[in-house]
Amino acid sequence: SKAAAITYNAATAGFSLRSATAINTSGYTAFQFWVLGTGKPLNVHIQTTDDGAASKQFALTPPAGQWTFVTVPLSTLGSPSVIKRFNLQESSNAPQTTLYVDELVLAR
Repeated sequence: SKAAAITYNAATAGFSLRSATAINTSGYTAFQFWVLGTGKPLNVHIQTTDDGAASKQFALTPPAGQWTFVTVPLSTLGSPSVIKRFNLQESSNAPQTTLYVDELVLAR
């Protein structure tokens, strides 16, 4: 597969994936993905509309140079009924070297 390469050039920068129409989360329990981390902290949050408020955050610190499988329960993001945006935000308050994300899915 081809992973998304993400380089955060500023503190609290983010990577956002957007759906043209909101995705109904009925029947889904979590986001799952692989990340090749940098050893620095990240936050996952979602938005139910393009300009809506961010959900609760899920914090993770993937080890540097190691592919790590991540499961983010939707319950930790406030159990949204729909999702418009998935956001992965830098949370070390500093620029980061490139990390990679692959196989992002909504899981049942």
